[in-house]
Amino acid sequence: MEAQDIQSETYAETPFIKMASNGNWTDDISILATVPLPYYFNSTFDASVSSASDMKNGNSTTVRITANYDWVTSDFPKILDPSQRYYDITLYANGVSQGTYRFLTGGWRHADWTGVPIGATLSFRMTKPQQTWSTGVLDGRITGSGEVLNP
Repeated sequence: MEAQDIQSETYAETPFIKMASNGNWTDDISILATVPLPYYFNSTFDASVSSASDMKNGNSTTVRITANYDWVTSDFPKILDPSQRYYDITLYANGVSQGTYRFLTGGWRHADWTGVPIGATLSFRMTKPQQTWSTGVLDGRITGSGEVLNP
């Protein structure tokens, strides 16, 4: 599937897009953990990336994703309108979108999805504005890490 198709599908099926909250995470998140939660992740991507494996939700109807992503090339964001300096995370439970939160680059952010079915199989997809995709000369990739957990 093409990057544009993935992005279009993600936004078409999400019930909401909300801003993620500022976070203050201090743990060094650099390893991939196995399921169930918590699930640790790290990646570098240009257009979109999906979670590497499905996760099982615990005994909570709230799922939190905490993440910190920033630009691979520090000069890249200088060319962007500040409104384009974000990435979105969409959470899926049993293959159904639970909504999308918008995370600003350059610092820890977190979002809580509520009403997630207990025991559901979870996955997520991260996307960012097409204007920020690499153009060959400019490197628009972002890199970072995060965690999926039951708060």
